Amino acid sequence: MKNNKYLLINISVMLFVLYAFVYGQGKESLKNNSLQKIPTTNFQKYNGECFKQKTTDNYFPNSTGDFWEFIATDTTTLLGALYSNLKFSVTREVLNDTLLNNGRSYKIVKWNNEANSVSYLPQYEYQRVDTAGNVYLLYNSADHILFDFSKQIGETYPAHLTNHYWQVTDRYMVIGFGDTLQAIDFVLYDQGSIIKEKYSIAENFGVFFYKKNWDFPLSPGCDNWGAVINGQVYGTLIVKKQTVDWKEFYPLHIGDYWVYQGFYGNMSTLSSVRVIGDTLMPDGNTYFISRLINYNYADTLLNYRRLDSLGRVFYWEWWNSNSIIYIKLNVTVGDTSQHPLSSDLFWRNDDKYINQDYGKEDLHYFAYPDLTFISENYTYNIGLSQWTSEQTVQTLKGAYVNNTYYGDTTLTNIGEEINPSISNYKLFQNYPNPFNSSTIISFHLPNSTLTELSIYNILGEKIKTLINEFLVTGLHTIKFYKNDLPSGIYIYVLKTDEIQLSGKMIYLR
Repeated sequence: MKNNKYLLINISVMLFVLYAFVYGQGKESLKNNSLQKIPTTNFQKYNGECFKQKTTDNYFPNSTGDFWEFIATDTTTLLGALYSNLKFSVTREVLNDTLLNNGRSYKIVKWNNEANSVSYLPQYEYQRVDTAGNVYLLYNSADHILFDFSKQIGETYPAHLTNHYWQVTDRYMVIGFGDTLQAIDFVLYDQGSIIKEKYSIAENFGVFFYKKNWDFPLSPGCDNWGAVINGQVYGTLIVKKQTVDWKEFYPLHIGDYWVYQGFYGNMSTLSSVRVIGDTLMPDGNTYFISRLINYNYADTLLNYRRLDSLGRVFYWEWWNSNSIIYIKLNVTVGDTSQHPLSSDLFWRNDDKYINQDYGKEDLHYFAYPDLTFISENYTYNIGLSQWTSEQTVQTLKGAYVNNTYYGDTTLTNIGEEINPSISNYKLFQNYPNPFNSSTIISFHLPNSTLTELSIYNILGEKIKTLINEFLVTGLHTIKFYKNDLPSGIYIYVLKTDEIQLSGKMIYLR
Protein backbone atom coordinates (compact mmCIF):
# COMPACT_ATOMS: atom_id res chain seq x y z
CA MET A 1 0.00 0.00 0.00
CA LYS A 2 2.86 2.38 0.80
CA ASN A 3 4.36 1.86 -2.68
CA ASN A 4 0.96 2.44 -4.27
CA LYS A 5 0.64 5.67 -2.32
CA TYR A 6 3.94 7.03 -3.62
CA LEU A 7 3.11 5.88 -7.15
CA LEU A 8 -0.17 7.78 -7.14
CA ILE A 9 1.48 10.92 -5.76
CA ASN A 10 4.09 10.75 -8.51
CA ILE A 11 1.35 10.47 -11.15
CA SER A 12 -0.27 13.60 -9.74
CA VAL A 13 3.01 15.52 -9.74
CA MET A 14 3.69 14.51 -13.35
CA LEU A 15 0.30 15.90 -14.40
CA PHE A 16 1.08 19.30 -12.88
CA VAL A 17 4.54 19.34 -14.48
CA LEU A 18 2.97 18.60 -17.87
CA TYR A 19 0.42 21.38 -17.33
CA ALA A 20 3.19 23.87 -16.53
CA PHE A 21 5.13 22.79 -19.63
CA VAL A 22 2.11 23.29 -21.91
CA TYR A 23 1.46 26.70 -20.33
CA GLY A 24 5.07 27.76 -20.92
CA GLN A 25 5.01 26.53 -24.51
CA GLY A 26 1.84 28.52 -25.11
CA LYS A 27 3.40 31.74 -23.82
CA GLU A 28 6.49 31.20 -25.97
CA SER A 29 4.34 30.56 -29.04
CA LEU A 30 2.39 33.76 -28.34
CA LYS A 31 5.61 35.78 -28.13
CA ASN A 32 7.04 34.35 -31.34
CA ASN A 33 3.86 34.90 -33.36
CA SER A 34 2.87 38.32 -32.07
CA LEU A 35 3.98 40.27 -35.17
CA GLN A 36 3.89 37.67 -37.90
CA LYS A 37 1.44 37.91 -40.80
CA ILE A 38 -0.52 34.68 -40.93
CA PRO A 39 -1.66 33.78 -44.47
CA THR A 40 -5.43 33.49 -44.68
CA THR A 41 -6.94 30.29 -46.04
CA ASN A 42 -9.11 32.15 -48.55
CA PHE A 43 -6.43 34.52 -49.91
CA GLN A 44 -3.05 33.17 -50.97
CA LYS A 45 -0.25 35.21 -52.52
CA TYR A 46 0.03 34.49 -56.24
CA ASN A 47 3.64 33.95 -57.37
CA GLY A 48 2.93 33.07 -60.99
CA GLU A 49 3.83 36.51 -62.31
CA CYS A 50 5.10 39.88 -61.16
CA PHE A 51 2.56 42.44 -60.05
CA LYS A 52 1.29 44.63 -62.88
CA GLN A 53 -0.82 47.51 -61.66
CA LYS A 54 -4.06 48.06 -63.52
CA THR A 55 -6.65 50.75 -63.19
CA THR A 56 -9.32 49.98 -60.58
CA ASP A 57 -11.48 52.11 -58.34
CA ASN A 58 -13.09 49.28 -56.42
CA TYR A 59 -10.66 48.20 -53.73
CA PHE A 60 -13.09 48.98 -50.95
CA PRO A 61 -16.75 47.86 -51.25
CA ASN A 62 -18.82 50.00 -48.89
CA SER A 63 -22.52 49.41 -49.57
CA THR A 64 -25.16 49.18 -46.86
CA GLY A 65 -25.46 45.56 -45.75
CA ASP A 66 -21.94 44.53 -46.78
CA PHE A 67 -20.59 42.16 -44.14
CA TRP A 68 -17.22 40.51 -43.41
CA GLU A 69 -16.25 37.89 -40.82
CA PHE A 70 -12.70 37.57 -39.48
CA ILE A 71 -11.20 34.87 -37.26
CA ALA A 72 -9.15 36.60 -34.58
CA THR A 73 -6.66 35.17 -32.10
CA ASP A 74 -7.57 35.66 -28.45
CA THR A 75 -4.52 36.94 -26.54
CA THR A 76 -6.11 39.14 -23.90
CA THR A 77 -8.32 36.83 -21.84
CA LEU A 78 -6.76 34.52 -19.26
CA LEU A 79 -7.81 31.44 -21.22
CA GLY A 80 -6.48 32.91 -24.46
CA ALA A 81 -3.12 33.79 -22.89
CA LEU A 82 -2.85 30.29 -21.45
CA TYR A 83 -3.53 28.32 -24.63
CA SER A 84 -2.15 30.94 -27.10
CA ASN A 85 -4.15 29.76 -30.12
CA LEU A 86 -7.79 30.27 -29.15
CA LYS A 87 -9.88 31.99 -31.80
CA PHE A 88 -13.07 34.06 -31.92
CA SER A 89 -15.16 35.74 -34.62
CA VAL A 90 -15.05 39.47 -35.33
CA THR A 91 -17.35 41.09 -37.90
CA ARG A 92 -17.26 44.29 -39.91
CA GLU A 93 -20.66 45.50 -41.10
CA VAL A 94 -21.71 48.53 -43.15
CA LEU A 95 -24.88 49.73 -41.44
CA ASN A 96 -26.32 52.79 -43.19
CA ASP A 97 -25.69 56.30 -44.55
CA THR A 98 -25.53 59.40 -42.39
CA LEU A 99 -25.09 63.06 -43.39
CA LEU A 100 -22.75 64.83 -41.00
CA ASN A 101 -22.14 68.48 -40.18
CA ASN A 102 -19.33 68.85 -42.72
CA GLY A 103 -21.87 68.28 -45.47
CA ARG A 104 -20.49 64.87 -46.47
CA SER A 105 -22.30 61.53 -46.40
CA TYR A 106 -20.59 58.66 -44.56
CA LYS A 107 -21.33 55.00 -43.98
CA ILE A 108 -21.58 53.88 -40.36
CA VAL A 109 -19.28 50.84 -40.02
CA LYS A 110 -19.53 48.54 -37.01
CA TRP A 111 -16.72 46.26 -35.82
CA ASN A 112 -18.09 43.71 -33.38
CA ASN A 113 -16.86 40.75 -31.38
CA GLU A 114 -19.41 37.96 -31.85
CA ALA A 115 -18.19 35.49 -29.20
CA ASN A 116 -19.45 35.14 -25.65
CA SER A 117 -15.97 34.26 -24.33
CA VAL A 118 -14.54 37.77 -24.81
CA SER A 119 -16.09 41.12 -23.96
CA TYR A 120 -14.71 43.71 -26.38
CA LEU A 121 -17.27 46.45 -26.95
CA PRO A 122 -18.43 47.27 -30.49
CA GLN A 123 -16.42 49.92 -32.33
CA TYR A 124 -18.00 52.34 -34.81
CA GLU A 125 -16.34 54.25 -37.64
CA TYR A 126 -17.61 56.77 -40.20
CA GLN A 127 -16.14 56.02 -43.62
CA ARG A 128 -16.70 57.15 -47.19
CA VAL A 129 -15.24 56.20 -50.57
CA ASP A 130 -14.57 58.99 -53.08
CA THR A 131 -14.93 58.83 -56.88
CA ALA A 132 -11.31 57.67 -57.23
CA GLY A 133 -11.95 54.73 -54.88
CA ASN A 134 -9.91 56.07 -51.95
CA VAL A 135 -11.24 55.67 -48.41
CA TYR A 136 -11.78 58.54 -45.96
CA LEU A 137 -12.41 58.41 -42.21
CA LEU A 138 -14.20 60.96 -40.05
CA TYR A 139 -12.07 61.37 -36.92
CA ASN A 140 -12.43 64.14 -34.32
CA SER A 141 -14.92 65.89 -36.63
CA ALA A 142 -12.37 66.09 -39.45
CA ASP A 143 -12.16 64.22 -42.75
CA HIS A 144 -8.93 62.18 -43.11
CA ILE A 145 -7.74 59.92 -45.91
CA LEU A 146 -7.53 56.38 -44.59
CA PHE A 147 -6.46 54.25 -47.58
CA ASP A 148 -4.88 55.96 -50.59
CA PHE A 149 -4.74 53.34 -53.35
CA SER A 150 -2.75 55.60 -55.70
CA LYS A 151 0.37 55.34 -53.52
CA GLN A 152 3.26 53.09 -54.54
CA ILE A 153 5.37 50.76 -52.37
CA GLY A 154 7.28 52.77 -49.77
CA GLU A 155 5.24 55.95 -50.11
CA THR A 156 3.79 57.48 -46.95
CA TYR A 157 1.07 59.98 -46.05
CA PRO A 158 -0.26 61.52 -42.78
CA ALA A 159 -2.70 59.51 -40.68
CA HIS A 160 -5.72 60.65 -38.72
CA LEU A 161 -3.82 60.17 -35.43
CA THR A 162 -1.36 62.86 -34.34
CA ASN A 163 2.28 61.98 -35.12
CA HIS A 164 1.23 58.85 -37.01
CA TYR A 165 1.59 58.03 -40.68
CA TRP A 166 0.50 55.42 -43.22
CA GLN A 167 2.84 53.57 -45.55
CA VAL A 168 2.14 51.28 -48.50
CA THR A 169 4.41 48.33 -47.74
CA ASP A 170 3.56 45.96 -50.60
CA ARG A 171 1.58 45.47 -53.81
CA TYR A 172 1.00 41.95 -55.09
CA MET A 173 -1.52 39.51 -56.52
CA VAL A 174 -3.63 37.09 -54.50
CA ILE A 175 -5.92 34.23 -55.38
CA GLY A 176 -9.11 34.68 -53.42
CA PHE A 177 -12.35 32.73 -53.78
CA GLY A 178 -11.25 31.47 -57.19
CA ASP A 179 -10.24 34.85 -58.64
CA THR A 180 -6.84 36.52 -59.14
CA LEU A 181 -6.93 39.97 -57.55
CA GLN A 182 -4.68 42.94 -56.88
CA ALA A 183 -3.81 43.42 -53.20
CA ILE A 184 -2.17 46.24 -51.24
CA ASP A 185 -0.74 46.28 -47.71
CA PHE A 186 -1.09 49.41 -45.55
CA VAL A 187 0.74 49.85 -42.23
CA LEU A 188 0.07 52.53 -39.62
CA TYR A 189 3.18 53.71 -37.71
CA ASP A 190 3.53 56.01 -34.73
CA GLN A 191 6.30 58.61 -34.41
CA GLY A 192 8.65 55.94 -33.12
CA SER A 193 8.04 53.78 -36.21
CA ILE A 194 6.17 51.24 -34.10
CA ILE A 195 3.50 49.32 -35.99
CA LYS A 196 0.03 50.17 -34.68
CA GLU A 197 -2.22 48.67 -37.37
CA LYS A 198 -1.91 46.56 -40.53
CA TYR A 199 -4.39 45.98 -43.34
CA SER A 200 -4.28 43.79 -46.44
CA ILE A 201 -6.89 44.86 -49.00
CA ALA A 202 -7.93 43.09 -52.22
CA GLU A 203 -9.84 44.65 -55.10
CA ASN A 204 -13.57 44.00 -55.18
CA PHE A 205 -13.37 42.48 -51.71
CA GLY A 206 -11.84 44.94 -49.24
CA VAL A 207 -9.99 43.97 -46.07
CA PHE A 208 -8.95 40.31 -45.95
CA PHE A 209 -6.36 40.53 -43.17
CA TYR A 210 -5.75 43.02 -40.37
CA LYS A 211 -4.06 43.74 -37.08
CA LYS A 212 -5.94 46.43 -35.21
CA ASN A 213 -5.28 48.15 -31.89
CA TRP A 214 -8.24 49.61 -30.06
CA ASP A 215 -8.38 49.11 -26.31
CA PHE A 216 -6.36 45.89 -26.34
CA PRO A 217 -2.84 44.94 -27.56
CA LEU A 218 -2.11 44.52 -31.26
CA SER A 219 -3.45 41.12 -32.19
CA PRO A 220 -1.39 38.41 -33.91
CA GLY A 221 -3.68 38.77 -36.91
CA CYS A 222 -7.28 38.47 -38.02
CA ASP A 223 -7.95 36.47 -41.18
CA ASN A 224 -11.05 36.82 -43.29
CA TRP A 225 -13.32 33.78 -43.30
CA GLY A 226 -16.06 35.01 -45.61
CA ALA A 227 -18.23 37.94 -46.62
CA VAL A 228 -21.49 39.10 -48.12
CA ILE A 229 -20.79 41.92 -50.60
CA ASN A 230 -23.57 43.49 -52.68
CA GLY A 231 -25.65 40.42 -51.88
CA GLN A 232 -23.03 37.92 -53.12
CA VAL A 233 -21.83 35.37 -50.59
CA TYR A 234 -18.13 34.50 -50.32
CA GLY A 235 -17.30 31.49 -48.16
CA THR A 236 -19.60 29.63 -45.77
CA LEU A 237 -20.51 29.59 -42.08
CA ILE A 238 -20.49 33.39 -41.97
CA VAL A 239 -21.70 34.75 -38.62
CA LYS A 240 -25.33 36.01 -38.75
CA LYS A 241 -25.51 35.26 -42.49
CA GLN A 242 -25.10 31.49 -42.46
CA THR A 243 -27.62 28.99 -43.80
CA VAL A 244 -26.18 25.62 -42.84
CA ASP A 245 -27.67 22.15 -42.89
CA TRP A 246 -26.04 20.87 -39.71
CA LYS A 247 -26.52 17.26 -40.83
CA GLU A 248 -23.53 17.91 -43.09
CA PHE A 249 -21.32 18.21 -40.01
CA TYR A 250 -22.99 15.36 -38.14
CA PRO A 251 -24.31 12.92 -40.77
CA LEU A 252 -26.58 10.14 -39.53
CA HIS A 253 -27.67 7.92 -42.41
CA ILE A 254 -28.20 4.22 -41.85
CA GLY A 255 -25.14 2.55 -43.37
CA ASP A 256 -22.75 5.47 -42.80
CA TYR A 257 -19.39 4.14 -41.70
CA TRP A 258 -16.15 5.61 -40.29
CA VAL A 259 -12.72 4.05 -39.65
CA TYR A 260 -10.39 5.66 -37.09
CA GLN A 261 -6.76 5.00 -36.26
CA GLY A 262 -4.58 6.53 -33.58
CA PHE A 263 -2.92 5.89 -30.24
CA TYR A 264 -3.87 5.08 -26.70
CA GLY A 265 -0.69 5.82 -24.75
CA ASN A 266 2.03 4.01 -26.71
CA MET A 267 -0.35 1.53 -28.30
CA SER A 268 -1.67 1.92 -31.86
CA THR A 269 -5.45 1.67 -32.10
CA LEU A 270 -8.00 0.91 -34.78
CA SER A 271 -11.76 1.35 -34.46
CA SER A 272 -14.86 1.90 -36.54
CA VAL A 273 -18.33 3.37 -36.12
CA ARG A 274 -21.32 2.34 -38.22
CA VAL A 275 -24.92 3.61 -38.13
CA ILE A 276 -26.93 0.39 -38.00
CA GLY A 277 -30.50 1.60 -37.49
CA ASP A 278 -32.82 3.95 -35.63
CA THR A 279 -35.30 3.65 -32.78
CA LEU A 280 -38.00 5.68 -31.05
CA MET A 281 -37.03 6.57 -27.47
CA PRO A 282 -39.33 7.35 -24.50
CA ASP A 283 -38.80 11.11 -24.98
CA GLY A 284 -40.71 10.83 -28.26
CA ASN A 285 -37.68 11.42 -30.53
CA THR A 286 -36.03 9.07 -33.01
CA TYR A 287 -32.39 8.27 -32.30
CA PHE A 288 -29.92 6.65 -34.67
CA ILE A 289 -28.11 3.58 -33.36
CA SER A 290 -24.37 3.52 -33.99
CA ARG A 291 -22.04 0.67 -33.17
CA LEU A 292 -18.45 1.30 -32.12
CA ILE A 293 -16.03 -1.57 -32.74
CA ASN A 294 -12.66 -1.54 -30.99
CA TYR A 295 -10.45 -3.84 -33.05
CA ASN A 296 -7.64 -3.94 -30.49
CA TYR A 297 -9.86 -5.52 -27.85
CA ALA A 298 -12.50 -6.86 -30.26
CA ASP A 299 -15.32 -5.37 -28.20
CA THR A 300 -18.38 -3.40 -29.27
CA LEU A 301 -20.50 -0.58 -27.86
CA LEU A 302 -23.88 0.77 -28.99
CA ASN A 303 -24.70 4.52 -28.88
CA TYR A 304 -27.98 6.35 -29.48
CA ARG A 305 -27.75 9.83 -31.00
CA ARG A 306 -29.84 12.42 -32.82
CA LEU A 307 -29.32 15.88 -34.32
CA ASP A 308 -31.96 18.61 -34.30
CA SER A 309 -32.44 21.44 -36.81
CA LEU A 310 -30.56 23.88 -34.55
CA GLY A 311 -27.34 21.88 -34.77
CA ARG A 312 -27.57 20.35 -31.30
CA VAL A 313 -26.35 16.76 -30.87
CA PHE A 314 -28.34 14.71 -28.33
CA TYR A 315 -27.15 11.48 -26.68
CA TRP A 316 -29.52 8.98 -25.10
CA GLU A 317 -28.02 7.74 -21.85
CA TRP A 318 -29.29 4.17 -21.84
CA TRP A 319 -28.09 3.49 -18.30
CA ASN A 320 -30.44 6.09 -16.79
CA SER A 321 -33.01 6.63 -19.61
CA ASN A 322 -32.12 10.27 -20.06
CA SER A 323 -31.45 12.55 -23.04
CA ILE A 324 -28.60 15.08 -22.87
CA ILE A 325 -27.27 17.75 -25.21
CA TYR A 326 -23.78 16.52 -25.97
CA ILE A 327 -22.53 19.45 -28.10
CA LYS A 328 -23.87 22.50 -29.94
CA LEU A 329 -22.40 22.72 -33.43
CA ASN A 330 -24.07 25.99 -34.37
CA VAL A 331 -22.26 28.38 -32.02
CA THR A 332 -19.96 31.19 -33.14
CA VAL A 333 -16.19 30.77 -33.02
CA GLY A 334 -15.26 31.71 -29.46
CA ASP A 335 -18.65 30.78 -28.01
CA THR A 336 -18.87 28.45 -25.04
CA SER A 337 -21.61 26.02 -24.05
CA GLN A 338 -22.21 23.56 -21.25
CA HIS A 339 -20.41 20.22 -21.44
CA PRO A 340 -22.66 17.32 -20.40
CA LEU A 341 -20.11 15.70 -18.11
CA SER A 342 -20.03 18.45 -15.49
CA SER A 343 -21.57 21.79 -14.59
CA ASP A 344 -17.99 23.08 -14.31
CA LEU A 345 -16.89 21.85 -17.74
CA PHE A 346 -17.55 23.75 -20.99
CA TRP A 347 -17.20 23.24 -24.71
CA ARG A 348 -15.59 26.07 -26.67
CA ASN A 349 -15.89 26.42 -30.44
CA ASP A 350 -12.21 27.18 -30.88
CA ASP A 351 -11.77 27.62 -34.63
CA LYS A 352 -13.10 26.97 -38.10
CA TYR A 353 -10.76 26.34 -41.01
CA ILE A 354 -10.25 24.23 -44.13
CA ASN A 355 -9.34 20.59 -43.44
CA GLN A 356 -6.23 20.01 -45.57
CA ASP A 357 -6.93 16.27 -45.94
CA TYR A 358 -10.42 16.68 -47.39
CA GLY A 359 -10.52 20.31 -48.57
CA LYS A 360 -13.67 20.97 -46.51
CA GLU A 361 -14.64 23.22 -43.62
CA ASP A 362 -13.71 22.01 -40.16
CA LEU A 363 -15.17 23.00 -36.79
CA HIS A 364 -12.92 22.49 -33.77
CA TYR A 365 -14.18 22.23 -30.18
CA PHE A 366 -12.30 21.67 -26.95
CA ALA A 367 -13.36 21.22 -23.35
CA TYR A 368 -12.11 23.43 -20.52
CA PRO A 369 -11.00 23.64 -17.75
CA ASP A 370 -9.05 21.14 -19.83
CA LEU A 371 -7.51 18.57 -17.49
CA THR A 372 -7.64 15.77 -20.04
CA PHE A 373 -7.13 17.67 -23.33
CA ILE A 374 -10.55 16.74 -24.74
CA SER A 375 -11.12 18.07 -28.26
CA GLU A 376 -13.23 17.15 -31.29
CA ASN A 377 -13.13 18.08 -34.98
CA TYR A 378 -16.18 17.94 -37.26
CA THR A 379 -15.69 18.09 -41.04
CA TYR A 380 -18.32 19.20 -43.55
CA ASN A 381 -19.94 16.24 -45.41
CA ILE A 382 -18.00 13.76 -43.24
CA GLY A 383 -18.67 14.25 -39.51
CA LEU A 384 -16.34 13.55 -36.61
CA SER A 385 -12.84 13.49 -38.12
CA GLN A 386 -10.66 13.57 -35.01
CA TRP A 387 -10.94 13.49 -31.26
CA THR A 388 -8.51 13.53 -28.38
CA SER A 389 -8.71 12.82 -24.69
CA GLU A 390 -6.28 11.78 -22.01
CA GLN A 391 -3.63 9.51 -23.62
CA THR A 392 -5.83 9.12 -26.72
CA VAL A 393 -5.70 10.54 -30.25
CA GLN A 394 -8.07 9.15 -32.88
CA THR A 395 -7.98 10.39 -36.50
CA LEU A 396 -10.30 9.50 -39.34
CA LYS A 397 -8.67 7.07 -41.78
CA GLY A 398 -11.62 6.81 -44.13
CA ALA A 399 -15.40 7.00 -44.25
CA TYR A 400 -18.47 6.01 -46.23
CA VAL A 401 -21.06 8.76 -45.77
CA ASN A 402 -24.30 9.25 -47.69
CA ASN A 403 -23.14 6.92 -50.51
CA THR A 404 -19.76 8.65 -50.87
CA TYR A 405 -16.33 7.29 -49.92
CA TYR A 406 -13.65 9.45 -48.26
CA GLY A 407 -10.10 8.29 -47.59
CA ASP A 408 -9.30 4.61 -47.01
CA THR A 409 -11.76 2.13 -45.47
CA THR A 410 -10.07 -1.03 -46.76
CA LEU A 411 -8.80 -2.33 -43.41
CA THR A 412 -12.22 -3.67 -42.52
CA ASN A 413 -15.42 -4.83 -44.16
CA ILE A 414 -18.51 -2.66 -43.72
CA GLY A 415 -20.65 -5.70 -43.01
CA GLU A 416 -18.21 -7.30 -40.59
CA GLU A 417 -19.41 -8.44 -37.19
CA ILE A 418 -16.89 -8.70 -34.39
CA ASN A 419 -17.15 -11.40 -31.71
CA PRO A 420 -15.31 -10.52 -28.51
CA SER A 421 -12.31 -12.74 -27.90
CA ILE A 422 -9.76 -11.52 -25.40
CA SER A 423 -7.06 -13.87 -24.20
CA ASN A 424 -5.72 -11.81 -21.29
CA TYR A 425 -6.73 -9.39 -18.56
CA LYS A 426 -8.00 -5.96 -19.70
CA LEU A 427 -9.07 -2.96 -17.64
CA PHE A 428 -10.71 -0.37 -19.90
CA GLN A 429 -10.83 3.40 -19.54
CA ASN A 430 -13.92 4.49 -17.64
CA TYR A 431 -16.63 6.30 -19.59
CA PRO A 432 -17.46 9.11 -19.43
CA ASN A 433 -14.21 10.66 -18.21
CA PRO A 434 -14.22 13.25 -16.67
CA PHE A 435 -17.58 12.45 -15.09
CA ASN A 436 -20.07 14.23 -12.88
CA SER A 437 -22.74 11.95 -11.42
CA SER A 438 -21.61 8.48 -12.49
CA THR A 439 -19.20 6.60 -14.75
CA ILE A 440 -18.92 3.07 -16.16
CA ILE A 441 -15.89 0.82 -15.57
CA SER A 442 -15.40 -2.33 -17.69
CA PHE A 443 -12.84 -5.13 -17.51
CA HIS A 444 -12.22 -8.54 -19.06
CA LEU A 445 -11.19 -11.73 -17.25
CA PRO A 446 -9.55 -14.56 -19.28
CA ASN A 447 -10.55 -17.08 -16.59
CA SER A 448 -12.82 -17.36 -13.57
CA THR A 449 -11.20 -15.95 -10.45
CA LEU A 450 -11.65 -14.05 -7.19
CA THR A 451 -11.78 -10.40 -8.26
CA GLU A 452 -11.58 -7.07 -6.46
CA LEU A 453 -12.33 -3.67 -8.04
CA SER A 454 -11.72 -0.68 -5.78
CA ILE A 455 -11.45 3.12 -5.91
CA TYR A 456 -8.49 5.03 -4.40
CA ASN A 457 -7.76 8.72 -3.95
CA ILE A 458 -4.42 10.24 -5.05
CA LEU A 459 -2.97 9.59 -1.58
CA GLY A 460 -3.40 5.86 -2.09
CA GLU A 461 -6.27 5.56 0.37
CA LYS A 462 -9.05 3.13 -0.53
CA ILE A 463 -12.40 4.94 -0.51
CA LYS A 464 -14.73 2.38 -2.08
CA THR A 465 -14.79 -1.34 -2.95
CA LEU A 466 -17.04 -1.93 -5.93
CA ILE A 467 -16.50 -5.69 -6.36
CA ASN A 468 -14.97 -8.34 -4.13
CA GLU A 469 -16.26 -11.72 -5.29
CA PHE A 470 -15.64 -14.72 -7.54
CA LEU A 471 -16.35 -13.80 -11.19
CA VAL A 472 -16.55 -15.98 -14.29
CA THR A 473 -14.59 -15.53 -17.52
CA GLY A 474 -15.71 -12.68 -19.79
CA LEU A 475 -16.47 -8.98 -19.95
CA HIS A 476 -17.80 -7.31 -16.79
CA THR A 477 -19.22 -3.79 -16.39
CA ILE A 478 -20.10 -1.82 -13.27
CA LYS A 479 -21.45 1.67 -12.74
CA PHE A 480 -19.71 3.85 -10.13
CA TYR A 481 -21.61 6.69 -8.47
CA LYS A 482 -19.83 9.73 -7.01
CA ASN A 483 -21.04 9.22 -3.43
CA ASP A 484 -20.45 12.92 -2.61
CA LEU A 485 -16.74 12.77 -3.36
CA PRO A 486 -14.75 16.00 -3.68
CA SER A 487 -13.67 16.92 -7.21
CA GLY A 488 -10.31 15.48 -8.19
CA ILE A 489 -8.33 12.60 -9.63
CA TYR A 490 -9.12 9.03 -8.54
CA ILE A 491 -7.58 5.66 -9.33
CA TYR A 492 -9.59 2.49 -9.96
CA VAL A 493 -7.69 -0.75 -9.33
CA LEU A 494 -8.49 -4.29 -10.54
CA LYS A 495 -6.90 -7.12 -8.51
CA THR A 496 -6.83 -10.90 -8.84
CA ASP A 497 -4.37 -13.53 -7.63
CA GLU A 498 -2.42 -13.01 -10.87
CA ILE A 499 -2.56 -9.30 -11.73
CA GLN A 500 -3.10 -5.75 -10.50
CA LEU A 501 -4.23 -3.19 -13.09
CA SER A 502 -5.17 0.46 -12.57
CA GLY A 503 -6.72 3.36 -14.43
CA LYS A 504 -7.19 7.06 -13.70
CA MET A 505 -10.47 8.95 -13.75
CA ILE A 506 -11.45 12.55 -13.01
CA TYR A 507 -14.52 13.61 -11.08
CA LEU A 508 -15.77 17.18 -11.68
CA ARG A 509 -18.62 18.45 -9.53
